[in-house]
Amino acid sequence: MMRREGFSILEVVISMAILLIVFLGIVPMLFLSKKVQVVSRERQKAAILGETLINKLASLSFNDTCLENGTVESCKNSDCCFELKGNNEISYSVMQLDNNTKIIKVEVDYGNNFKLEFERIKGNL
Repeated sequence: MMRREGFSILEVVISMAILLIVFLGIVPMLFLSKKVQVVSRERQKAAILGETLINKLASLSFNDTCLENGTVESCKNSDCCFELKGNNEISYSVMQLDNNTKIIKVEVDYGNNFKLEFERIKGNL
């Protein structure tokens, strides 16, 4: 009896089916990974924008007009947003606790994806 070398058609079909199942499991993970990467990049940009604005506002003098009690500004048209003026995803507010303390809040709103908030206490020295 002669021995044949190689794979039978059944073995090839079964191995292809197994590979297909493995690939079908990997492909959705690749798309999810890409989506997570995009959202992560947006969050990082938003964090940088929020930190930039809150640091600039906190560096202003206590009695600066940008830091008046009750101020609620969108950076869409506000000169108090410095180089971030025109960005309608960023806004800030100021609340005075007493004669020597104000709370500055900055909000970066990226719609359905996420919203980041930053808060800084500013004292009158």
